[in-house]
Amino acid sequence: MENLLMFILPCLFMGTTLYGANQTKAKDPSGANILAPGVLGGNVKTMIDYYEMLGTESSADIIEVGKQLPKGARVLSTTILTEDLADTCTLHLGDYEDVDRYMSSIDGTAVGRFTTVEALTTDSLAYEVDETNSGKTIGSGIDSQLILTFATLAATLNTGARVTVVITYTHE
Repeated sequence: MENLLMFILPCLFMGTTLYGANQTKAKDPSGANILAPGVLGGNVKTMIDYYEMLGTESSADIIEVGKQLPKGARVLSTTILTEDLADTCTLHLGDYEDVDRYMSSIDGTAVGRFTTVEALTTDSLAYEVDETNSGKTIGSGIDSQLILTFATLAATLNTGARVTVVITYTHE
């Protein structure tokens, strides 16, 4: 009797098992339920790059970081480490299509400022690189090349100061 109760009691108190949209599709991988690569159980990749300031940069300059992301890559998070770049300096991290897609107005004045964004905006939540546009024109260019731009730069940048960017993404 005790063994029977140990089996029946947990069953009486179990709620309904519900599934997320992609888990539901994975349980029935047919027709329209085929998932895009990297959406469920994808391989995570990391790209790390840095730029050392020359002290001659202007607010109009663009700094490309990392290699171009492959079409279909989904950006999961971005991290920036700044090292006292200037007295007044803020940075955006984005791409040629949207200059602040991943980070906006990051403070570059502090030593060792470590900023991580888990792509939490509607615009960048697991953003999928689609290469809709071509070229390197701000606002209408490629979305596969990550860039740093200066939101504000009211002083000369400190020569040798470094900004490090870490991009975590999935792609199959």
